[in-house]
Amino acid sequence: SVRAGDAQPYKTIDDFELTDQDGVPFRFSQLRGKPALVFFGFTHCPDVCPATLAKLVVVTNAADPKADSATIAMISVDGDRDTPAAMKAYLAQLSSRCIGLTGDPLAVRKIAAQFPAVFFKGLPEKPGGPYAVEHTSQVYLIDRRGRLRATFFNESIDAMRRAIAALSNESQETAEPTAPVR
Repeated sequence: SVRAGDAQPYKTIDDFELTDQDGVPFRFSQLRGKPALVFFGFTHCPDVCPATLAKLVVVTNAADPKADSATIAMISVDGDRDTPAAMKAYLAQLSSRCIGLTGDPLAVRKIAAQFPAVFFKGLPEKPGGPYAVEHTSQVYLIDRRGRLRATFFNESIDAMRRAIAALSNESQETAEPTAPVR
């Protein structure tokens, strides 16, 4: 996985707009100003999503106030079922720090490609029946400028906390963009 602080150019994620769990338009650029943990998932996921989100809540509930500054953003890969109300009910069980974003699956596919995250809708067992969505389980660490700085795959809670703290400790001069990112 990519680690915060590696000497490499960081990928800026293009701004996009989805709908948040309150039914309000939300731009990705609204996350700027502090680190964010971005995860692609869906509310009907039986295992990976609940476990990952629970882990992210533990990571952001750290005793270290720097790690506490990260926002969790779950982007739904199942916009057909994940309405804002469904996202709100799902995330309310976890933490008020979580932002749930949903929208048209084609738009989300274009957004996911920037990270890169992959997902596809599975076939139902019978026509019109329930279906699953296969998806990337990585968590993406975004810095306060909207740049992808680390990708976590089964990373420990301590390693994630250290990466967030490293981003939080960067000087404002380093962290502030010199020009708006489009």
